[in-house]
Formats: sequence, structure tokens, C-alpha cells
Amino acid sequence: MIRKLEKADLEAVMQVWLNGNLEAHPFIPKEYWESNYPVVSEMIPQSEVYVAEGNGEVQGFIGLDDSYIAGIFVDKKYRSQGVGKQLLEYVKKHHPTLSLKVYQQNKRAVSFYLREGFCVSAEGVDEENGDAEYTMSWSRERDAEDDWARLYTSAKNVQNARTVSDWVEAGGVAAAVLAKSGAVYTGICIDTACSLGMCAERNAIAHMLTCGESEIQKLAVIMPDGRMGLPCGACCEFMLQLGDRAGEIEILMDYQKRETRRLKEVFPNWWGRKSDSQ
Repeated sequence: MIRKLEKADLEAVMQVWLNGNLEAHPFIPKEYWESNYPVVSEMIPQSEVYVAEGNGEVQGFIGLDDSYIAGIFVDKKYRSQGVGKQLLEYVKKHHPTLSLKVYQQNKRAVSFYLREGFCVSAEGVDEENGDAEYTMSWSRERDAEDDWARLYTSAKNVQNARTVSDWVEAGGVAAAVLAKSGAVYTGICIDTACSLGMCAERNAIAHMLTCGESEIQKLAVIMPDGRMGLPCGACCEFMLQLGDRAGEIEILMDYQKRETRRLKEVFPNWWGRKSDSQ
């Protein structure tokens, strides 16, 4: 249940706030958050705050200043259970636009907001502690160009080429897919010393399927040199088997020019094609 903050919630909300900041920002000294605790404790009752309540306790909360999201915090016990998404969806119903700031190093939060329809609108530095941050925004009337910006930024956010072991490398290529719901799902390539590796786009699609969706609208793949790439034959085959409309999936060819191609153009003679409309 999502409801307005009540006076009796303050202690629980502040504990969620403190623990959440300490866990999400290991790059900031804990003294920073502890010193700000009294100030935030006074500000929260005067702000627009909604809490997610379940099992008789506060599971998380969201704070706003008009259309600016001051923060979304979820108790550790209830993360990855949709609580943050529920809070965000609640305020989206009442605000045509939303904005927020998030530390660039907080990749989990950045990925969450990108997946939920936010775009990076500016980059800057937090004047208090000198850490790089993004300004992110969401609009109910989001246009197609914003979709490509979301996909590109989402893929860049997870692209991180690294050696996992003597036999495994990962992250040189990154991909992002836009599902029918508007959510963005990401994946990275995994290269192994045998044939067990996986392409970034297949991992992004697996992420989407794991979250209960199966229809892709758009796809962006970023290669190690920063250029956009085409999915391989195996990934094209996989996508085409997802549904009768899969041939209409748009693939980003050039980010700056917003040049795209349809999957059916990239893979025109698929054996399972039912008709020319596919």
C-alpha cells in the first residue's frame, strides 16, 4: 500500500534513509550522512513524502519537492521486490514530468531510473562532496529520440570491459532493449575459452524475459570502440522467434544520426517468416 507519510513513520523512514545511503554510496564517508541525519529528520515531515507499507512496516519511501524527486529509498529486506517501482509509478500518475539527481557511481540506481523511463539530461558535480552526478528526467510525453538516448545511456552504463578469470572476459560489448512496456533491459557480452559465451543482446533479452516481458520495440548494441553494432545471426534468430511482430524491431545503427534499421531488413530471408507483412 502506498500512502502519505504519518508522524509515527518518521523513525522508520529515517532508518531506511540512513541505511540506504550508507549502502548505496560507499564512495562517500559515512560521517557525511550521519551529520545530515538531524537536518533531513526535520525536513521530511515538511515535505511531500509517500511510504510503501506492507507486513505492518515501512518498506520504503519517496520524497518530492514539486516535481523533483529528492530520493527513493527501500529497506534492504524488500529490495528487488518492486517496491521502488511501485513508489515511482504512484508519483508518475500525479506528475507529467519528474526530475532527480543521482551519483554516477551509484550504477544500481542509474540503471533503475533508466529502466523506468528517465533520461540523462545533464552531467555535473555535487558541490558538497565533489562526486560526479547525473541530472535525470522523465516525461509522460516522451518522444522517440528520448528512447534512443535511454537505450544508449543504459548500455554505456553497464559497459565495462574486464577480465573475470584466466578463461572469461566480460563487458566489452553492451546492449539495451526497449520492451513494449517502456522498460529498458541491459546485458553485457561474456566471452569464454570454450563455446559457453553469450552476446550482450542475448543477455539483455534474457534479462527482459526474466522480468516477465517478451516483446521488444528497440535495440541498441555498443561495440568496444564505441560504435553501434548489429546483432549476430544467432541473436537475430533468437529475436525473430519471440513473436510474429519481431521483424519490426528497430536497431540503432548510428547514435548521433539516429540511423536505424528494422530486424526484418537485417535478416530478410528468415525461415519462419509467415508473410511479407512480417
